[in-house]
Amino acid sequence: YPMLNSSFIEETNEVILKGSHNIGIAMATAHGLVVPNIKKVQSLSILEITK
Repeated sequence: YPMLNSSFIEETNEVILKGSHNIGIAMATAHGLVVPNIKKVQSLSILEITK
């Protein structure tokens, strides 16, 4: 779903497709909100992402 990983520039009506996919999950902790980020998941298997 490449259109979900994109930005829209309203002034020029352009859609910019991003080259990589990163995922993050927000977690509330006693020290505040923490969002671990896994970069370039498009090149990883499910097993690699879980590590």
